[in-house]
Amino acid sequence: MTNIARAALGGNALFTTAAAAYLLARPHVVAELMLRRPPEYTWMIVAGLGVGLLIFAAWLVKLGSSRELRRSQVSDVVGADIMWVVATAAILVLAGGWFTPPGVRIMLVIAAIVGMFAVAQWLGAARLRPALVTSATRWADGRALFSAERFISGPPSAVWPLITDHDRFARAAENLSGIRVVSGSGLGMERQCYDKHGRCWSERCVRWEPGESYRFNVNTSAPDYPFPFASMTGNFSVSPQDRGSLLSVVFEVEPRRGWPTVGLRVMAGRTEEALTRLVDRWARAMDAEFAK
Repeated sequence: MTNIARAALGGNALFTTAAAAYLLARPHVVAELMLRRPPEYTWMIVAGLGVGLLIFAAWLVKLGSSRELRRSQVSDVVGADIMWVVATAAILVLAGGWFTPPGVRIMLVIAAIVGMFAVAQWLGAARLRPALVTSATRWADGRALFSAERFISGPPSAVWPLITDHDRFARAAENLSGIRVVSGSGLGMERQCYDKHGRCWSERCVRWEPGESYRFNVNTSAPDYPFPFASMTGNFSVSPQDRGSLLSVVFEVEPRRGWPTVGLRVMAGRTEEALTRLVDRWARAMDAEFAK
């Protein structure tokens, strides 16, 4: 059940945004209110804190609105909130004399509210369904590797025909409308992929290990190719797992030159989320077959 976690994240985002807006709107007033003898540059520190809080609030909104909220994501927020409470206590113990009595009270009230959000988020995270898909993103030599794994209840010998079924893969991929084999089978196979906007591109099988894995190179130079990648490969494998199989998908991509760092990070986050949904939908359809 994600309602509790999402509500706590939403409340935290709203409170954080309100605090950030006040810090940015009246930094001089906040500095005079909080500190006994604020230096002239204190307002810049206050404004910088406001910017940081806005970034944190944006992160909370992104998490709260994501399709699948993971326990680990909420736990990261809980950790950040606890750090705020601990930092507040440390500052008051080590440098409490710098602050005015109203400033101390404000810091304590804010720490108490943040602590309550931490507890609410922790309770919400405890009620979330454990993630069925394990995903990760890794950067190396300018290339990004997106990986996702999920357990399937059937043996590898039964899963292999399902993960090599092009139509099944197209139905699991939310951006695709279909896949058509143009030539060959197994190693050297050429297939055409079509997205839901009518665009198409080709892919070629460069590795085929029956019953275990296969790999496709994507023609990213196709006129209709919709993603900002200079190169891309997709690796698909199935391996034995206790009472079933482990499905693994790894996308290795090289972004096109000229992308800013922020854009790359946003792209990476969205790609990992899309891959997670793909693997989960694909595996759920397979599990449904084995449940019949």
